[in-house]
Amino acid sequence: MLWLLFDLGLTVLLVAGEAVAVTGWFLHGSFEVLQGRRKTTTRRRFALELAGTAAVLAGAATGLFLLRLPLAAAVQGVLATAVLLLLLLGLLDR
Repeated sequence: MLWLLFDLGLTVLLVAGEAVAVTGWFLHGSFEVLQGRRKTTTRRRFALELAGTAAVLAGAATGLFLLRLPLAAAVQGVLATAVLLLLLLGLLDR
């Protein structure tokens, strides 16, 4: 029972932390483009960033599963799948 509560708490922390990180990454890039310090990201670089993010999320899901935290691993797996779908949809939209 205690392990399940730990799994649930870790899941909430992971999702909240990743949401903050993605929001910060998006806003930081948007403000740099708005201020003229950076051009918009090319499609190739954006695809590489999405592929790297998906690989990190999949690796984290595997590690969480090996630590016997199935709920957190499932959430990480769903996030990795969502990022991969974004990547595939972006690559197919040519």
